[in-house]
Amino acid sequence: EKFASQVRSIEKAGAEKEQSYLDQQTRLTGLNDALKEMNKELEFSSETMNKSLEKVKSEAAEASQSAEAEIAKITQASGAKVKELAAEINSLKAKLAGRPLSLSHP
Repeated sequence: EKFASQVRSIEKAGAEKEQSYLDQQTRLTGLNDALKEMNKELEFSSETMNKSLEKVKSEAAEASQSAEAEIAKITQASGAKVKELAAEINSLKAKLAGRPLSLSHP
């Protein structure tokens, strides 16, 4: 009887250990699944951020090109205006050079 009691006690302890092991395995499997899901979400977030970054880079490059083109147009227009004003000044100098200097008004 004592031997049978010891066997039942050992079996019970073994069953408890096995159940504890199974419970732990279930928890670890659940944690592993949660980590896998988090990893998927992080990968998705990373892809989304990379796409957004590429879009911003592209838009910045386009804006930069547009600004450079606008600067070139303004520079060209300014250069043309400077030449026009210089020609007008030279024309006025030539007209004034041909006239006698007079302090009185006509």
